Amino acid sequence: MLEFRRILSSKKVFVPVVLNILIISIFSVIYFSNTAYAVKIDGKEIGVVKNKEELYTAIQEIENSIKDELGTETKISQAITSEKIFKLAAEITPMDVIKSRLQENLEVKVEAYSLNVDGEDLVYLKDRESAEEILNRIKSQYLQDKNNKEISFVEKVEILRRDVEAAKIKDLESAYQYIVEGSSKPEKYVIKEGDTTWDITKKHNITLDEIKQANPGINLDSLQIGQELNLVAPKPFINVKVVETIAYEKDIAYDTKYQETENLYLGERKIQTKGKEGKKKVVEQVVKVNNILTDRNVIKEEIVQQPQ
Repeated sequence: MLEFRRILSSKKVFVPVVLNILIISIFSVIYFSNTAYAVKIDGKEIGVVKNKEELYTAIQEIENSIKDELGTETKISQAITSEKIFKLAAEITPMDVIKSRLQENLEVKVEAYSLNVDGEDLVYLKDRESAEEILNRIKSQYLQDKNNKEISFVEKVEILRRDVEAAKIKDLESAYQYIVEGSSKPEKYVIKEGDTTWDITKKHNITLDEIKQANPGINLDSLQIGQELNLVAPKPFINVKVVETIAYEKDIAYDTKYQETENLYLGERKIQTKGKEGKKKVVEQVVKVNNILTDRNVIKEEIVQQPQ
């Protein structure tokens, strides 16, 4: 009888313990099976994931994609956090949606080089070589004859190292076109048979200087049928200044001496001595901006032959 009571007593203790363990186990399973992570970018929630490793993999894939495209290192400037929360399976955000939101909200910065004009970043390129090539291309149309020329930019132009969002980087050709077209887009005109520069200026109500400015490097005296001309001079963001020293000969006028005689009517004069023009060598400094003359100064004159 005592033994039976002892067993009964032990069962009374055992059953609650087992029940407690079972309840704890059930709640543990429920808790861990519904544990998730709220993904935030700079404190803004973009979704909920079940597995943090999948989140980190998605971020790495985005960085690697940009790195492969631009060939440069990437850097994420924002704070990405994953906060443990309790969510039902139905409340988990699909991974493809998480990836899409990461791409929309992440500011992945990359090493880039800016063409900085008068203190402002104009365009961003993936490397210094691309920036240098653009500047060389801008100058090249004025380099047909390098003799006695100084070629520079009107603006202060620098190539500077920057960390910028990948989306802001332009490819070389797009950056070049953006700079040279500037704030106005040229209107094209195709040369037809019989066209002359004079006819074109009159027909389109523009000046010869404007055509020259819109078409640097084109010989307007030898236009070809089918050749394209720009009719609106672009206002480029970077302008080229050419200082050129030129030398030429110039005639020096002679003094004409007249003699009045009694054999002539009143007011009539007869040339006493027929003069001869002299010659002088002139050295000038000529300044052009985008192939348009802006200034000229005589720096030296030398008489080669005196007038007689």
